[in-house]
Amino acid sequence: MPATSSAEDSYQAANFSVEIDGFANVRVSRIRGLRRRTSVIVVREGGDPGAGRSSPGLTRIAPIILERPRTNDDTFERWADLVATRTAGGRDFRRSMAIVLLLPDGTPGIQYNVFDCWPSRYEAVDELDALSSQAVMERLVVQHQGWESLRL
Repeated sequence: MPATSSAEDSYQAANFSVEIDGFANVRVSRIRGLRRRTSVIVVREGGDPGAGRSSPGLTRIAPIILERPRTNDDTFERWADLVATRTAGGRDFRRSMAIVLLLPDGTPGIQYNVFDCWPSRYEAVDELDALSSQAVMERLVVQHQGWESLRL
């Protein structure tokens, strides 16, 4: 019998933490893109043009986008610099990342372990507007090779 859930068990969008190997205390205000999509291949069977069989095709993994208000913390920039300044035989820029969803009481509930992450785009400042009162945002787009989820 499947487990049932209630409103008390639901995860809130603002309750999460991020850990990136090699970087301590990573603070992030928004995460987008933890998703994958498998294409569908339809093949006709026999000589019947109206009948087909669906099979899974290539699975595409979306990049993860990390956003936060700009501060003096240079974690995103240092990681992006590892990729931008790499040389043959240079430093390893790939990292593991964990995204942890927290229950309403603050205890970890689900952890997504993301593999072989590396920044493909870094925005030090998203937009400056003299008429705005919003915080300046910093953005990091992270490519990866997939994830596994763990119930904690």
